[in-house]
Amino acid sequence: MDGATLGAASWLRPLLLALGALAVAASGVGITERLLFAQPSDLKYGLTVLGPLALVAVASATEPLRVVVPLLVLAAPFAGYTATLVGVGVSALVPLLVAGAAVAVVTGTVGSGLSQIGWGTLWAALLLVVPLVGGSSHAHYALLILAMIVTAWLVSRAGALPGGLPLVLTAIVGTAVLQAILALWEFRTGRQLNLYGTAGRAVFGSGYFFGFGGKPRPTGSFYDPISLGNVLALACPLALALGVASRSAAARLLAAAAGVVTTLALALSFSRMSWIGAAVGLLLTLALLPGSRRTAALAGVVGTAVVVAALALSVSQGALSDRFDSIFHPTSRTVKTAAGDRQRVQLWRAAIATAEVNPILGTGLGNLLPQLERRVGGTGPSSHAQSTYLQLLAEAGVAGALALLFVLAGIGRDLASSLRRDRILGAGLAGSVACLLVTWVTDYTVRYLAVAACVAALLGAVASQGARKVA
Repeated sequence: MDGATLGAASWLRPLLLALGALAVAASGVGITERLLFAQPSDLKYGLTVLGPLALVAVASATEPLRVVVPLLVLAAPFAGYTATLVGVGVSALVPLLVAGAAVAVVTGTVGSGLSQIGWGTLWAALLLVVPLVGGSSHAHYALLILAMIVTAWLVSRAGALPGGLPLVLTAIVGTAVLQAILALWEFRTGRQLNLYGTAGRAVFGSGYFFGFGGKPRPTGSFYDPISLGNVLALACPLALALGVASRSAAARLLAAAAGVVTTLALALSFSRMSWIGAAVGLLLTLALLPGSRRTAALAGVVGTAVVVAALALSVSQGALSDRFDSIFHPTSRTVKTAAGDRQRVQLWRAAIATAEVNPILGTGLGNLLPQLERRVGGTGPSSHAQSTYLQLLAEAGVAGALALLFVLAGIGRDLASSLRRDRILGAGLAGSVACLLVTWVTDYTVRYLAVAACVAALLGAVASQGARKVA
């Protein structure tokens, strides 16, 4: 088959189009929803209609992977939403992962070799087998790891196509823009996104845990505002790189608009480490850009920062400046969130102590909570080490640390390949990865499927440049 096309399977395209059209008609009148679900809802009806429409779009495309992968990336933040199918909760991401894998196989874009990230992931998976088996919530962690691998693989296949890297980076930035718009709507209206029966009517209550300074912190389609902030932050360097790489004024304006909207929502997430991560990522991107482009890019970043700061400060009524000030003295008695930050330090120490007791294989994935509850007061069912690195060290020990090092080594080598292939987009990827690594210092949001899928999309974009030799 001609890589990435359905042309060689002359019978497959008409069949998919016919099935898709039939499914759209059946879904439109509600037949599919009644057949698949015991309790109908607006969300389930929408899924039964959008699914066949996506099938038609894929079947109509000359290169189906260019359609499937952007849809997958756009849907990634909604992975936390599930529909009950035959009594089993199915993530909104699963059908797209299955469809994407099928398209990659049928079109012959499975790939002939692994990127350096691929090799690192292979070794990491082997190292994590024992901590996974010895841990708890096996189904959750197995699904999380598998979904990340498949998502990264599909994005890397699409990114390796001619002109594929700009496409997947645009999809990642577009996903951030969509989440930013949702977040701004939440902040303005005080309503929470809910795609189930109370869609558009759920509100942030007075006891909302993540509020700050009397202002609700928006979440987009994610579980919490920190997850939202992490994903918005990693998109900022990519938006900058796409703007610099654009050849038309219209494309540059779109990239600039995406940067403003994303950064504004990032500011209103009140996620401090996401702010720091975005700043580090943007600075690294600027440093790696060709010298001839750096001055104009710096001017754009400064201009965006000024506009966003003015807008965010005007609507936050002092809460934003208080949150920013807390970065420098987080545990001071004068800081509103000092108690939470002091507990964060205690959780770090407890995670390190746990790792010292279980140095080789850790406690097992998912088994850290009882250790934290024993060492730190005031913990709850959702408590964790408040650091991706310490969580992995405590739950997987040296094996987990080596697994992470293998993946990071692969990322570094593939980033080097990306910088040689395309200096501008490679700079954006490097900045985005740096942002991710910074946020992991104090956040552990990758445990959520929605965040993990977004991270996997970024790593897949990096890997897409590492599976091929530089021409």
